[in-house]
Amino acid sequence: MAMVFLLVLQASLVAAQDASTPPIMMLSGKCLRMVVGDQDMTAACSGKLGRTVLTDGRSGFYFLLGQNHILTFSGTDVARKNAKGASIKIDRLIFNEGLETNKPKVLSARGQCTYGNPSKGQITVRCSGSLRQGTKFSASFQSDGMPPQQP
Repeated sequence: MAMVFLLVLQASLVAAQDASTPPIMMLSGKCLRMVVGDQDMTAACSGKLGRTVLTDGRSGFYFLLGQNHILTFSGTDVARKNAKGASIKIDRLIFNEGLETNKPKVLSARGQCTYGNPSKGQITVRCSGSLRQGTKFSASFQSDGMPPQQP
């Protein structure tokens, strides 16, 4: 099942990437929580989390759900004043059903993801905020402490 996620994720990124776009990095661990509105999707959330950082400062966390769905928290990196971590200012959620016939759904959002340096050990990624119409969301993922891998 993890291989299907990686193939879907890579295929969805290819359409948005150009030659200057860095590759996706994958973390392994445990999805702790995934809730959008009244939908608790924690049980469908996998033990893999993707991360990209684009050359224009845009970045995202890719939570892998079910057979081939991906929920991406996307925004811009924000400098933090302390050494404990970094954050992304979320401005959109992207839901990809993993089907070539269906374009990903892009939803306007506000919120943030906070995270530490995964190359220095175990981290927790926490994302929270709300969609434009007010629907709240939250997601969290705890890595197993292994450094990120490129699929």
